[in-house]
Amino acid sequence: NQMKKIFLAFRKELTKLPTKECVVGKRLILLCRVKNKYYATDGICTHEQIPLAAGGLHKAIITCPMHGAQFDVTTGKVKALPATEALKTYSVEVQGEKIYAFI
Repeated sequence: NQMKKIFLAFRKELTKLPTKECVVGKRLILLCRVKNKYYATDGICTHEQIPLAAGGLHKAIITCPMHGAQFDVTTGKVKALPATEALKTYSVEVQGEKIYAFI
């Protein structure tokens, strides 16, 4: 199961808003900017399968808009219930103005 380097966004796409929802095949990926570093995680809450991009990102914590589950986007770890399962994370590479993830 080989990881592929996938283009997700241009850096300027994450200047006004710190998150971007990216569709990669059948996956929803959440790309986040935290202190000018970029992180990619699965974009669906592990609790009720709700897209996370509609939630708010505060510092490194994304909050699910449905039930308030929280995740640290830098690690994928759960920070608030009702979710108990971490988000899958993907390594990110920035080349010039382009942001890629290994998915």
